[in-house]
Amino acid sequence: MGQADIHTSYTIAKNYGIKFYSFILNREITFFGSIKSLENKFDIENNPTKVFGRQDPIMTFSRVGRSINLTFYVPSASVKGAQRNLHDLNKLIQFQYPAFKKSGQANTISASPLLKLKVANLIYGNGGDPDGSAEDSGLVVAMTSFEHKFDFSGEAAWVDRENSMIPMGFEVSLSAVVLHSHELGSEAGASALPDRDNYPYGSGV
Repeated sequence: MGQADIHTSYTIAKNYGIKFYSFILNREITFFGSIKSLENKFDIENNPTKVFGRQDPIMTFSRVGRSINLTFYVPSASVKGAQRNLHDLNKLIQFQYPAFKKSGQANTISASPLLKLKVANLIYGNGGDPDGSAEDSGLVVAMTSFEHKFDFSGEAAWVDRENSMIPMGFEVSLSAVVLHSHELGSEAGASALPDRDNYPYGSGV
């Protein structure tokens, strides 16, 4: 059994898939790959107001914005697996485009390309099931950037046929803004989160 076989079998057994769900297409796809980097950024916005006689400004809270940067690598253990992964990459790229009211008229957008993203217990909707699907338990996001690159380094092979090259591995990097579907913060001294012990990450507590 090759390294790609071992890795793919392990991630499938542990349900460590990187899952995407498209609201527009009502479709979910899963990549069983290795996470190279996962960054969460929390932008805390306070508006300063200078007051005469006071050294420090009065800080008025505005919002906490969250964004995610994710890079992962998808290997293939077989030709059939490589074809399936490339097919799913096509679908993920298609997920980035909006819906239109009428075919052929790009100025009649009817829906934005919002997605749900789920990566085990590290990216999921608070109160959802870390073992669930992206549709049921994913985090609602709006993509801000997306790129991928095929691996032709020699460490990964590819399917070489006439007028057809299918890579046995590729890397995906994306950035997304989180659109929370639940309350954040506290009410009357108690957390308003559905699961206060497991935000933003499922800790198993």
